[in-house]
Amino acid sequence: MKALSVQVQPSRGQGMDLQLLQARFGAVAENALLVKRHQFDRGYDKVEYLNFTFGTDDLRALWSFIEQSLYEDEQLRGAMAAASMAMCEGQHGWNDYLLLYHFDPTVKTDAL
Repeated sequence: MKALSVQVQPSRGQGMDLQLLQARFGAVAENALLVKRHQFDRGYDKVEYLNFTFGTDDLRALWSFIEQSLYEDEQLRGAMAAASMAMCEGQHGWNDYLLLYHFDPTVKTDAL
């Protein structure tokens, strides 16, 4: 099983609907076919952040589901683009993680 994590920094997403965001991530967590475990954390490290982490046996399918459910969602698309980063474990866990999305478009991302 591998982990996929999305970090959202609410201060970057002007007008972000946090209740809607949490509800959509909650719906991802309820997808028993893709998600084997999940953890949601909230903290502060220079800025407030929300971490949504999911354990899965199928990283590609889970990432596709998250892209459709959040990154392509009409209500969340702009905020997700401006305020999120997504990454997943690589072959050696988090030691060689893959960056799937970054709010800064100049940051190079990886493909699954």
